[in-house]
Amino acid sequence: MKHVLKNERGMALALAIVALVVVGALIAGAFFSGTQEQRVAENVRRVQASFGVAEQGVYDIIRVWPNSTQVYNVLYQYPAAPGAASQRAIPRNTAASKTGSYNGTLYKFNDQLYLIDMTAQDTMSLAGRIRGGGASQRVGLLARIRPLQINAQASLTAGGGLVAAGNASIDGNDHPPTGWVGCPPLDSAKAGIRIEDSATVSASG
Repeated sequence: MKHVLKNERGMALALAIVALVVVGALIAGAFFSGTQEQRVAENVRRVQASFGVAEQGVYDIIRVWPNSTQVYNVLYQYPAAPGAASQRAIPRNTAASKTGSYNGTLYKFNDQLYLIDMTAQDTMSLAGRIRGGGASQRVGLLARIRPLQINAQASLTAGGGLVAAGNASIDGNDHPPTGWVGCPPLDSAKAGIRIEDSATVSASG
């Protein structure tokens, strides 16, 4: 009977190398996954911070609107003819929270509708400390002005007697103010003077 001997020398070394390669690949995959998760979390944090700064910038414009009506009301409707301003640049400002800065543009669509276009970046992105350029968010807000409705039933309303003197002129017809543009259509004619039934109107001069 003939015995056949198999040469299995070196198999343990080969198996150990394969095991090391597999374990190394698993460890590398775990490190890669962890790094990606960390980067995603950091990016989300920067995006949220930039979005918050952009929102704050928009509402900063709304908050000071009553102090800037003479600036925004004189704008022409967008898009305006050459030489006429229909938009206003919003300079870069630092947020009150010190988490970033914002800048943008305000557009006037008509006398009641405006668009506030705001772009913001967080502090770390502005400083260039974030790999890939950092985060930036852009927010647009349509702002509508609600006109004050006044029930004007006459050109002049008085609670008692009325005396018109000098060169006073009372007219119940609707007229656009001199130099104003973009006014709505003329309203219907109203009474010239409205007073109590028992009151009197007199003129002198």
